[in-house]
Amino acid sequence: HFKAFKAGANPASPELAGFVFWTTELEPLERGYDGPIKMLVGMDTSGVLTGVLVTQHHEPYGDFSVDPPRFAAQFKGKNIRDPFKVGADVDAVSRATISITSATRAIRNSARRMATRLLAPPK
Repeated sequence: HFKAFKAGANPASPELAGFVFWTTELEPLERGYDGPIKMLVGMDTSGVLTGVLVTQHHEPYGDFSVDPPRFAAQFKGKNIRDPFKVGADVDAVSRATISITSATRAIRNSARRMATRLLAPPK
């Protein structure tokens, strides 16, 4: 994982804004229809996703499942405690359910794993 910083009150010491990580590094066995879907995920220090970027996949239906920016955009603002359920709070695409479900599970599980390791429990 990588730490992300923002300018703080003191310019000499920036504040921790969150973390950025690869789903394939944390969930290497999660595979779509035709292999792993490599995604970069950002998460703030309260467990809210700040963005997802799909960087590599070999999905035959990627053009309308994991490729469009709207797929990754729907995760921005999701809390790690959200269900991440395809068809409920994650949009599903007909004929691409394996890819969408796998990518969603990889985002959810890797974000929760990072939160468990790096974030303080809620008060």
